[in-house]
Amino acid sequence: MKITHNWLKELIDIDLEPAKVDEVLTDLGLEVESVTKTLANFDKVIVGKIININKHPEADRLNICEVDINQESPLSIVCGAPNVQINALVPVALMGANLPFGKLKPRKIRGIDSDGMICAEEELGFTDKSDGIWILDNKYKVGTNFRDYFDNDFIYEFSIGPNRPDCFGLKGIVRDLAAKLNTDYQFTTPNLVEKKLTDFQINIEDKEACPRYVGSYIKNVQIKESPEWLKQRLTHIGLRPINNIVDISNYLMYLWGHPMHAFDANQIEGNQIIVRRAKNGEQLTMLDDSIKKLTELDLVICDSNKPTALAGVMGGQNSEITNSTVDVFLEVAYFEPITIRTMSKRHKLHTDASHRFERGMDPLTPPELMKHFVSMVLELAGGTFEGTLDNNPSTFENLEINFNSSIIDRILGINIPNEKISKYLELLGCKLKDTENGFLVTIPSWRPDLERPIDIVEEVARLYGLNEIPYEAPKISLDLYNDKPFETIINKTKSFLVAEGLSECITYSFSSEDSENAISLINPMANDMAQLRTNLSDRIIPIIVNNFKKQNDSLGLFEIGKVFFKENYSEEIHLSIALYNFQDSNWRDNSTQSDFFTLKGILEKMSSALSINLQLKSPKDEIKNCVKDSTMAIFYQGKQIGYLGTINPSVIKPHKMFQTLICLELNLDPILNKKDKTVQFKELSSISSSEKKLALITPKNIAADTILKEIKSLKVSNLESYSIFDLYLGKGIPDDSKSLGIKFIFRGKEKSIPEEEMGQSINKILERLNSKHNITLRP
Repeated sequence: MKITHNWLKELIDIDLEPAKVDEVLTDLGLEVESVTKTLANFDKVIVGKIININKHPEADRLNICEVDINQESPLSIVCGAPNVQINALVPVALMGANLPFGKLKPRKIRGIDSDGMICAEEELGFTDKSDGIWILDNKYKVGTNFRDYFDNDFIYEFSIGPNRPDCFGLKGIVRDLAAKLNTDYQFTTPNLVEKKLTDFQINIEDKEACPRYVGSYIKNVQIKESPEWLKQRLTHIGLRPINNIVDISNYLMYLWGHPMHAFDANQIEGNQIIVRRAKNGEQLTMLDDSIKKLTELDLVICDSNKPTALAGVMGGQNSEITNSTVDVFLEVAYFEPITIRTMSKRHKLHTDASHRFERGMDPLTPPELMKHFVSMVLELAGGTFEGTLDNNPSTFENLEINFNSSIIDRILGINIPNEKISKYLELLGCKLKDTENGFLVTIPSWRPDLERPIDIVEEVARLYGLNEIPYEAPKISLDLYNDKPFETIINKTKSFLVAEGLSECITYSFSSEDSENAISLINPMANDMAQLRTNLSDRIIPIIVNNFKKQNDSLGLFEIGKVFFKENYSEEIHLSIALYNFQDSNWRDNSTQSDFFTLKGILEKMSSALSINLQLKSPKDEIKNCVKDSTMAIFYQGKQIGYLGTINPSVIKPHKMFQTLICLELNLDPILNKKDKTVQFKELSSISSSEKKLALITPKNIAADTILKEIKSLKVSNLESYSIFDLYLGKGIPDDSKSLGIKFIFRGKEKSIPEEEMGQSINKILERLNSKHNITLRP
């Protein structure tokens, strides 16, 4: 949004340079992106008149123009513009003139001396592109300084946040600036004799989407160019002048911050305006020539027969103001923000009007703004005022907030007297009543962002001056994580998984689920984001697929995030891990591919790192998308908290993925709530270890975990660790059996373990496994 310095000074009496105004506004929290001059740097540009034109003897597209600049003799200037004409008034740059592109120096053009240059708007910095020289109107006098016809002004460009819709107009910015400088500002609405419009109707069918609609009728207006001051002001703020009626609406929008619209009244059938939802299949050709197919979700302004505008977004061509317009109907309305934002996004129409309505306008503004609108139309276009209708089906009550001034001391760390606080708030338009504990603050209708006491604290801080608040270094506790066990465990988990070579990913909390326990969104961004997710796996598997398509063929991803359930409207923190063709971190054998046991090993090491005991058991129910015989349920303290399994190949084969995809989903809430155990450390042994590897033939229905627990129950002396390193199914192995490779690590306390002693321990293990589970040593 842009305003000019001179326009600002018309409303508030200040004697500050633009740079100082920029500083004050920035301190108020109104971000000024830039301050630029309205005129580019140029001098020695005179108004001239072309009195004769001759063809250049050496170039067909060049002309030699004689230009009168009210001196003893005319200038001879070579010009190649296609629109040169005798008697045209033009800006002429003299030799030595400083122009935006550089200094004009004497030169010959195809052998002919040129005494200067006839300028285009582009060459003087007024536009980005020109099709020819600048033909001036009759207000310019030959021989006068061209620069004197323009205001020497400055343009402020703002980046207004969505929480300050009142500052989308000059009025809101002036209000804040006057409060900060403790000075008055002048903003008066022109006097207009009120008159009720009788031969016209305004019907609002959707009163929630349009709580207020004010309309006025003016007959016999004259459509013409706007006066120079208005065209110049609009040009400075980046708008293109069109005609007096349209220009007035744009001018007032930037002054008040509230959009409005003008219709050709003779194109409104039935002498009525209807605000309703569109009918499916209706179409509307917009002012930008686009054709929009409407649905019942769209709010439209209609006459008795057809839609004439997309409410709060853009008008239609069938009612636009043209040079043949005689009667006009003026609109100033209040539309519900979400309705406008929804339409703007769906139709991909982002306009000045929709940008403002989306953020929430002042519902009390339309009547006063309409008076100003009508007054300016009567002044600049003439006509007869027929009257105004204010259809106001909703009542608007100002928000009241109980405010205790002690919160200022607690939040800002400074003591501001109540008298000063009340003065600040009154300067911003608030009304105050003393209460036993402070103030009852009535919030003005133009400040929808003030909703809580903390918002009032921010307003007081803005006017007091953020730079005036003493600086104090923040204090932190060295025991920060002792008070946050959740963060401690989550950070440990993330660090461990990253150390294992996995990459963290973050997905949206929205999904498309058919689960009865999923929470549906009222206004989803898209059909595939219509529910809150109930698991992480359904989101991380597509990430694996997407990365595979981008030639990332070794993938190990994890995510820790919240999932949501409709039952009791509860939340849980889950961990999901997915491996596809993941390279094991074994430096001796980089060809090892990931499988079920790769992820199982990561889970076991993670549980060890977190000092928790997780058990794997066969699941009672089938797990979605998982292979039944290659899936285990994960238990913690007797309760199932997740699963670990191989994803069914049919899920990924359509994407030409033929390796094994393994996935894990774990509810971390029970783990996060666990009580920390005291960690005991053992002294590292100086005795070297000995290793034994066995290949065992085991029945298929016996889980590897069962075998490991059986070995543990024997309490074999000097057996430091044992783990499974291989699984084989195939040639040489019975169909009802499998081959498991187990590695044993022996380490003595004072000396190395003799081979004979290790053999006795291995025989003891084999005897137990054979007697209880019919497990034998593989030949």
